[in-house]
Amino acid sequence: MSSSFRLTEVHDVGGVAIITLRGKGYRVWWEASERPSADDWWARKERRSFVARSPLALLGLVALWEARGDEWQKKPDEPDLLQQLKREALAGFTPPTE
Repeated sequence: MSSSFRLTEVHDVGGVAIITLRGKGYRVWWEASERPSADDWWARKERRSFVARSPLALLGLVALWEARGDEWQKKPDEPDLLQQLKREALAGFTPPTE
């Protein structure tokens, strides 16, 4: 018998993202904006600031930076996986199931 697990961006994922960021030592806060859909979530640690529209996106930015550092941008020799995955989806690609 196999078990499966799926985590989606629903319910209290945002709250858990904030807990995770704080557990990593980041100061986290929210700044409301008068611009529609532009409320900003902030995280700061050791003179590094991250800004996103949701706590989950904020955690993603921090994870990206922690994995790649200040030179986080795509390197010329790295494949364009975003476009590749989109092409595969449009071509009817089905991901493997486990």
